[in-house]
Amino acid sequence: MSSESIAEAFDRARCTGHLHAIRLDGRDEVGSGADDPVNPASVIKVLLALACGELDGSQRLRLGDAERTPGPVGLSLFRDEAELSVRDAVTLMLTISDNVVTDALYRLVGPQRLRGLADALGLRATRMECSLGDLIARHDVSADGPLSTTGRDQTTLLRAVWAEPAAAPVRWAMQRQLTRDRLAAGFGGRAEVAAKSGGLFGVWRNEVGVVTLADGSAYAVAVFARALEPPLDPWAANAAISQAAVTAVDSLR
Repeated sequence: MSSESIAEAFDRARCTGHLHAIRLDGRDEVGSGADDPVNPASVIKVLLALACGELDGSQRLRLGDAERTPGPVGLSLFRDEAELSVRDAVTLMLTISDNVVTDALYRLVGPQRLRGLADALGLRATRMECSLGDLIARHDVSADGPLSTTGRDQTTLLRAVWAEPAAAPVRWAMQRQLTRDRLAAGFGGRAEVAAKSGGLFGVWRNEVGVVTLADGSAYAVAVFARALEPPLDPWAANAAISQAAVTAVDSLR
């Protein structure tokens, strides 16, 4: 697979694309812009979910107006106070990408613990140094700001999540993500896809996940698209992400 073949898919969507894909066993990999900094948007929630494994899952969270981070789904739309456990908050964060519970979990974990986990996993370019509420308030879409990663870092993280028995709840929730129009759309019924999507202000549209084919082979894939002229066309960007992922996985088979 050439980097040009990936670039062509994103050119048609008027995006810049960044991709890294690797077999879960680490034997083969492909990439295009795999080490370029990108804004992960909600993709960063996978790292936060893994860090939450150190918390008491039964701990209760009470979330009212003061914690109402903007977002299109979930508790962002609530008018009344909500109470739920840490483990249920992780499920909401990964399945419907709830921003309110994400910021509540971020406050519990803290940036220092996230930095320590990223360092321990060898994620040299990944950081979450602010809440989503702060990021949204600043309208920060930068690739090298307080929220940053690379495609290679994300596939490294995915391989760690799939190798760690204690991370089973994270894998379980990612398998149930409601968004199915990016990685999963390209593989149809020939693969199982566990993923986490992300998007930011019509500038970024991303997805990372593990694709498991019928023959049992599995691949960690991370794709990030940035609009050349925002706002991006979400349907075109989804198609480019899907095509790039399929091209990458097929080249690794």
